[in-house]
Amino acid sequence: MEVNDPDLGKVTMAMKGNKMYVDASMEEISLKLVFNGDKKDSDNPDGTWYLILDGFKKYSTMPADMLGEMNVSELTKDFAKDDGNLVYTTDVVDGQLLVCESTVDSNGNTLRYYFDGDVLVQSDTVAPDGSVSSTKFSKITTEVPDTLFQIPTGYSYINLEWIMNLGGSALAGKN
Repeated sequence: MEVNDPDLGKVTMAMKGNKMYVDASMEEISLKLVFNGDKKDSDNPDGTWYLILDGFKKYSTMPADMLGEMNVSELTKDFAKDDGNLVYTTDVVDGQLLVCESTVDSNGNTLRYYFDGDVLVQSDTVAPDGSVSSTKFSKITTEVPDTLFQIPTGYSYINLEWIMNLGGSALAGKN
């Protein structure tokens, strides 16, 4: 799927099995992350994240702690979750009458999904304090090529762990 994020710009995301792909293009910077749930080790018991740097034809593994709370297993469970508590209404969004599915999650957030026929066009998360976060979808497809989850041919590994550790130390106030 492709979304237009107000902070990140155009973001492309894909999931297939236990793999995930994220491409965020901000101004002149392209950031690609690939998760492979089959590549497990003691440092990455759930799978391995890769940072792909197209401009340099390089890739690096990402330490699990760099990605914080991102858990692919939990994300895929959320997508597959069958919620019998959905409420269906209609609403006008950007001048267009859309079907709205809404529910409340375990954190008290109201989740609203807006459809034009069978096509998801927007989702809103309304926090308990009333703040709203919206995502507009520009493309959704079920056709996901396996090549999205592979390191491109000709890319070489670069160890960025020392930079990430340096950044983490600086962020934590350590010298």
